[in-house]
Amino acid sequence: MTLCTAVIGYAQTFVIDYITYTIISNQPPQAVKVTGYNTSGGSVVNIPTSVINNSITYNVTTIDEYAFQNKALTSVTIPNSVIIIIIIIGLAAFQTNTLSSVTIPDSVTNIGMLSFAQNQLTSIVLSINITDIPFVELTLQI
Repeated sequence: MTLCTAVIGYAQTFVIDYITYTIISNQPPQAVKVTGYNTSGGSVVNIPTSVINNSITYNVTTIDEYAFQNKALTSVTIPNSVIIIIIIIGLAAFQTNTLSSVTIPDSVTNIGMLSFAQNQLTSIVLSINITDIPFVELTLQI
């Protein structure tokens, strides 16, 4: 007798270097989104272009809503792939940190509302490929 179990609404997650990833697609090209961060990893975050879990390489394609909100971050590096991978920065993804500068690489096409609100931004460099910029709350200190 074979037992088959279907889990509806279950998303597989895993953690690498204090960053939590949720699998978006197991079909080539495999993809994950960043869904959280453990502050034990420190105030400097380097989001990789890809991660390996269970011998499968996943492209990091999305930074989910609230993924890094209120994590006391001082620096974030968002990957810029040689091959353009669509990266979406979700609603309030980096809100309420102490980021002073942000560079949005050309791989990013969408930025969610309030993604970088309530930081200490003095510099921001935007991707040339952004197709949608919602109302953005930025206060630049000059």
